[in-house]
Amino acid sequence: MKVVRPLPISLTASSVPENDHPAWAADVAYALGARVIVPGLHRVFESAVGGNQGNNPATAATFWTEVGPTNRWAMFETAAGPATSATAPIVVTLALPDAVDAIGLVDLQAASVRLEISAGSATILDQTRSVPAACEVFLGLLPGVGRSATITITPAAGAAAIIGKLITGTALDLGKLADAPTVGLTDFSRRDTDEFGVTTVVERSWTKRIEATCRVPAAAVDSIQRQLAAFRAQAVLWIGKADNAGLITYGFYKDFSQVISLQGISTCSLSIDGLPAADIATPAVDPAVSGVSDFQVVRPAEITDAALVASSVPESDYPVYSSLTSYAAGARVILPATHRAYESLTASNAGHNPATNSTHWLDVGPTNRWAMFDQALGTATTAIGPIEVQLKPDTFADAIAVLDATGATVRVQAPVYDRTQTIGGEQTTALFLDLALAAGDTATVTISAAGGGSVAVGTLLIGAREGLGKLEDAPTVSTTDFSIKNTDDFGQTVPIERAWAKKMEGRSLVATTRIDGLMRRLATLRGKPSLWIGAAELDTLTIYGFFRDFTVTLGERVSIASVTIEGLAKAAPAVPFNAAIEWENITGPGKPADNATVGAPPGTSVGGVPASAVADAIKDTAGNVVPVRDQLAATKATIDAAVALARLEAAEAQEDATQARIDLAAEVARAKGAEGTLTVDLAAVKTTADGADAGVTSEATVRAQQDLALSYRLDVTEAQLGGGQDSGLRAQIRDEATARVNAVDAIAGRTALVEARAARSTFLNRNAVFSEPWAVNGVPPSWQLWATEGNPYIGWWNQTTGNGHYGAYALQIDRQGRNCGVRQEILGQFPVGWYVLEMEGRFEDGDTRGSGMLAQFYRSNGTEHSFGTLAFWLDPDSAGFRGGRPNRSFSKLVWCAEDSTRISLYLMAGWEAFANPSPGFLRTIWHKAGIRPATRTEIDTQTVMNADVIARIGTEEITRADQDRALADRTSIVEAKLNKTTDSPLYAAVRDEATARADQDRALADRTSIVEAKLNKTTDSPLYAAVREEATARVDQVRAVADRTSSVEAKLNGTEDSNLRARIVESEAAISGLNGRTAAYWQVLAVAGNNRALIGLWADANAGAGVDIVGDVRITGADQDGSAVLSGRGVFTFYQNGAPCVRLGRW
Repeated sequence: MKVVRPLPISLTASSVPENDHPAWAADVAYALGARVIVPGLHRVFESAVGGNQGNNPATAATFWTEVGPTNRWAMFETAAGPATSATAPIVVTLALPDAVDAIGLVDLQAASVRLEISAGSATILDQTRSVPAACEVFLGLLPGVGRSATITITPAAGAAAIIGKLITGTALDLGKLADAPTVGLTDFSRRDTDEFGVTTVVERSWTKRIEATCRVPAAAVDSIQRQLAAFRAQAVLWIGKADNAGLITYGFYKDFSQVISLQGISTCSLSIDGLPAADIATPAVDPAVSGVSDFQVVRPAEITDAALVASSVPESDYPVYSSLTSYAAGARVILPATHRAYESLTASNAGHNPATNSTHWLDVGPTNRWAMFDQALGTATTAIGPIEVQLKPDTFADAIAVLDATGATVRVQAPVYDRTQTIGGEQTTALFLDLALAAGDTATVTISAAGGGSVAVGTLLIGAREGLGKLEDAPTVSTTDFSIKNTDDFGQTVPIERAWAKKMEGRSLVATTRIDGLMRRLATLRGKPSLWIGAAELDTLTIYGFFRDFTVTLGERVSIASVTIEGLAKAAPAVPFNAAIEWENITGPGKPADNATVGAPPGTSVGGVPASAVADAIKDTAGNVVPVRDQLAATKATIDAAVALARLEAAEAQEDATQARIDLAAEVARAKGAEGTLTVDLAAVKTTADGADAGVTSEATVRAQQDLALSYRLDVTEAQLGGGQDSGLRAQIRDEATARVNAVDAIAGRTALVEARAARSTFLNRNAVFSEPWAVNGVPPSWQLWATEGNPYIGWWNQTTGNGHYGAYALQIDRQGRNCGVRQEILGQFPVGWYVLEMEGRFEDGDTRGSGMLAQFYRSNGTEHSFGTLAFWLDPDSAGFRGGRPNRSFSKLVWCAEDSTRISLYLMAGWEAFANPSPGFLRTIWHKAGIRPATRTEIDTQTVMNADVIARIGTEEITRADQDRALADRTSIVEAKLNKTTDSPLYAAVRDEATARADQDRALADRTSIVEAKLNKTTDSPLYAAVREEATARVDQVRAVADRTSSVEAKLNGTEDSNLRARIVESEAAISGLNGRTAAYWQVLAVAGNNRALIGLWADANAGAGVDIVGDVRITGADQDGSAVLSGRGVFTFYQNGAPCVRLGRW
């Protein structure tokens, strides 16, 4: 995981004009609301007063309100703000600060994005990404001086190019991202539902939130804490994974914590809140892993006057409003422009537009015709007889839904489509999800009742379905009740029935690569009621409303999305003020019975007693209610006595409570002590667990580390005999079997190494350690000149001493100018992924600034798509040192973004992109320089292992299993040594080893036989013969390899000045893997005296094919004249006047 802290932007060119509004002028009087720009500030201001003249917007805050950045500069706004957009390509050129190694683009809408980086006339990078994600980052850029970057954002046909934020800066590595980070959407829209269940929506912005944990080496925790604290109040670019836009956001960290492990690997937890995101178009790709979702949402199309082609329901609820009419209080009108009804709140109401004047008019609701389209429950379109509407949306639609319908049938007719569904009783919903209506086509919806009776439609929507993934079992469905249930002091409950709404919480399985697109599409629905379908056959899982919360827990391939849906409430229609309410519309427990009387008229009874008798009992002759007054006095006295007694008992209870608190405090103190002990014990357990985890991590990271838990068996057989001063034989055979076991898996390995430094063969480039025969001083074999400014020396270094590390030579380059060095073109098939640049060398008499290595990766059409650099002054060496000192060793991971067919590798003693101007003379001695694929461990840990450590693993077979492993080893060694005389020893060693291993997924059988014999008859005439044959067969689930190697070696030394030695090695192998890549080779190696011959024939699907003949080759033709003839009639070589000649064609 990485974080990029933005560096200041230096914009040198932009294709986006800065003409949003007129530039402010001091002599212009601006009206209220007029907008201007101040070019020097690149900001937009709005006039806060009328007649605004002579007030500079930059300083007169009383007269002007700052709106935000101009369109050109919106992409560089550090805070939340609008995006930069244009219908033409957006092209910007930036002067990059020296330390910039990362560029990020957030909220990107484009058909392609291109990044070009150059230094002077040299092009460092030219990379184009087609169909980019909403967030794109370019990491590992080459730091240096004098660089410029040009970013081109090309829009898709018929769409605009949009870029929300463009960030340049230096990337800080926060460690390896742990499994299961979570990404969520925070919606700031207001959805207020009042106590009656009526929902009011105000759409606002949304942000992305990320919860992530990183694994950090213990040595880095202090540095990470300091650097995160440095930008605690600054928006930065957070990159969980560069190839997953869902884990990229621009914003602040809300919470940061570290769990420190003293054993090696610590954890860093981050809560990140992004800044409000720009709304961009996102392709509607189904997020389900299979590409077919069963959890869906219908995005409603907007029903406008043009979309509602026809309706059988007239819009004649009330008279049409007229500005010339004076309306009485309570009078109602409709406005055809808004399709809503309004009620006058005042008398003599004339000239006040109902749509804009809420003081004189009350918005009652939609007209009857448009009630079904107002995106709210609780209003309905009603009619006597069928309701028929014709809809013509301007976008594609594959779903029509009719909700809260009363009637018998719903019929939908469209081109090549005609279906009817039955409704009635509890079935009030009809869904048509198999429609395919092109934009501009018309669909007819008819709702009918039996016998031509009344029908009603609460909501009718048409739109397109969008997938939300594969719904997991057990979604949760509940209801929200807005009814009031008041309970008095005596336990009596009085309910008041109001509206209710559905609520659903569900989880779905989605593809990890599609979560960002899913989140952005949901964000566009945040202020719009939509139809959510968990299961079309269940009305309970079909909800019309809004999403409340959305969170995704990421997996490697499959992620889990959690969403909460809140349905709209079906509220009763609002009742206008000053209007009569029909008796039958009054409900509630307080409603009197029909025909109830007011009071107790004469002749009626109260509780079975005549009303007149009741009145006489409570009144005296003066009409006063004396008995009731006396009863009240007596009752009060009783209450006072009860209150005094209650107070006494309360005081006693208070004393008991105080004592209880004291006892409780003692118990709490004792519990805390126990808790402290428990905490200590838990901490000890956690420390042990962290230690185990760190041990496992270290084992998986670097096999060569000292804390690796390793059990091994090593057998070495050595024989050494010196027959004379100039003759000797040394043979060493090393066999290593390794077994590693932890709680998760078991690993069995076998490593065989035959005294060879395999580092020379791990690199993709040839002659990485300059060991090939180098007969003429100058550019080393397999390399070519790149640049020679200042006429530098390029050739071997100290031929007599040579390369003490790897071979006879080392490469020396004396820098005299800016650009000098060598290069090598590497052809083959190089898959996308991580590679390692390595260098070992010495620097003398100069500054390492300006020197380094460059690897450029090319497509099959010859265009470069990515590159990697190793700068000796800026990048740390293997010891973590930066800067200049003589002896250095470097290893650095570089990224290849696409499958490649060519790598251009440059060894640069000087390059203007590294340093310009050149810091002067520098002597660089290159002992090793190469590029190789990164190992799995290096990729996982983003830590480079030394190539020599990897190279000394000659052959390794690894078997993994879960607790079921059968291992059998049998080793027998028979050694015999017989020494008859001092000068005539006979030594024989016979070793036989058979090993069998079997587990769940692999069977391995190896048998190796080695027979060595040595005979030395006399001191000055030894005879040595050794014959070895080895056959190996390996089979596992991943690879099948069969190879055979045979070698015969003989040496005869008769006298000190007569030396004869010969060795022939023949080897062959065929390799085939499940990944479809194959390789085969045949090779014969012959050594005689001081001369060497090598003949090889190989074919490799990954690296091409060819035949190599290396050495002093002589082919004698049939005429026996010392000439050479190849292919009979193709090539003829000969010497003429002492000069070699070549003739092509017939002769």
